[in-house]
Amino acid sequence: MKSRPDHKPSIRRTVRRDWLGLALLVLAVSVGIFLERTWSEAETLRSSQAWLPVEPVEFDESILAEPNPFAADIRALTQLIQERFSYLEHRRKLDGLDIERLEAAALAELRADDDELTFQRAVKRYVAGLHDGHAFVSFAENRLPSNRHWPFTALLVAEGVMVDGVHPDVAEILQRGDLVLSVNGQDIGGCLAEVALEIYASTDLARKRKALKWISHWSRTEELELRLEGLDGSVREVSVPCPLHLPMKVARPGVLPSEREARWLPGRIAYFRPGDFAPPADSGFSELSRAERDEVLSGSYDKIHRTFLDFAMARAWILDLRGNPGGTDLLGRALVSHLVEVDQTYYRLGSLWRSGWKLMPPILIGEEAIGEEEPDGAFHGKLICLIDAGTFSVADNVAACLDDLHPTITFVGENTGGGTGAPRSFILPRTKTRVTFCTMRVYSPDGELIEGVGVAPGLPVLRTRADVLAGRDTVLEAALKRLEE
Repeated sequence: MKSRPDHKPSIRRTVRRDWLGLALLVLAVSVGIFLERTWSEAETLRSSQAWLPVEPVEFDESILAEPNPFAADIRALTQLIQERFSYLEHRRKLDGLDIERLEAAALAELRADDDELTFQRAVKRYVAGLHDGHAFVSFAENRLPSNRHWPFTALLVAEGVMVDGVHPDVAEILQRGDLVLSVNGQDIGGCLAEVALEIYASTDLARKRKALKWISHWSRTEELELRLEGLDGSVREVSVPCPLHLPMKVARPGVLPSEREARWLPGRIAYFRPGDFAPPADSGFSELSRAERDEVLSGSYDKIHRTFLDFAMARAWILDLRGNPGGTDLLGRALVSHLVEVDQTYYRLGSLWRSGWKLMPPILIGEEAIGEEEPDGAFHGKLICLIDAGTFSVADNVAACLDDLHPTITFVGENTGGGTGAPRSFILPRTKTRVTFCTMRVYSPDGELIEGVGVAPGLPVLRTRADVLAGRDTVLEAALKRLEE
């Protein structure tokens, strides 16, 4: 063996190596902090109870120099969307999102009538055009006119739009079960399509349902001229007032409940409607550390676990996620951990880095407080999940996770709301308008984007007018029938 002369590194080389090691250490720590912060923000921002933090932005100098503040903020909004909107390319491919067209339409409205009211309507339409169900706009001072209430409630059924609850003042004019054919001379479909231009929703069906709720609660006309089809098929035209304030709330007897419920159904079938996945309203959830959040949610974790223990002898489960608006994925994962193996992916997040959008490491079902061991009472047998356009956000993530991972699951009802992704808020520089939209991407365990797609039912069911009037839950009935097959 050849001997090698003693060699001592120079001071310069030693310093260079030390600095390189320190730089790598700082980089590693920075990446770790970024990932932890990103995951934490995803949990925080997904909570429907959290008031979203504002993201600072450096706007182009030409925008700040624009003499017209309304036009400046329309252009600022375009910059924000191009730089931060997580589903820009996805929406372009999915439904032809055209940011340039939306901006041009908003600026054209301002050229026609350059005032604050026009600006607010233009911004609402612009943001609604993103088709992001988590999007929202709020103004420093709302100039939109006061809204009026329909003296009845309405539902979407297989035949169209049905009168559901009726205020006593118009009980002699309207009848529960009437189909609304037109409003103020406009076909009801056209009315909803026009209102949908200002509705924040991720799918067409969710947009239509929200538009119906909006138009009936926040109408802008003093009187409604309605064309109706009665239960006997006859068509009539009536006029009803549309007051600013109703002396009493109009009932919605046809709306199915969405609060938490667990019960036995015949044949040892467990029925579980978890309610929403929101943390306690007054917990300050968005400001808590991960350990503190788990502490706040400990009671909710326990309720989910006890439900599965109570129904441990079930031969099949029906999980009802209809009308579930979401909350925090910590509770979504806790539920899923009782239905599939916990060492699998719950979802993956896509985050914006300096070099572009990157797919982050998977978030496993059984991480941290959820536990890496299968919980007692876990069920891996026949599972049916009830869904509709109100299944949204965390509930959409739960449905997508089960769709990918559960081997025997059947979805019954309607397509989910197809909306998921951590939103953030931004302040437009001139009018101080607050704009919110998704800034992270959410992928199902199989690597598919959930936004705008959601989960489709293997067994589609839509209630008819007769079903609603009879008080039947035909979606649940279809699920029970499927379990008998």
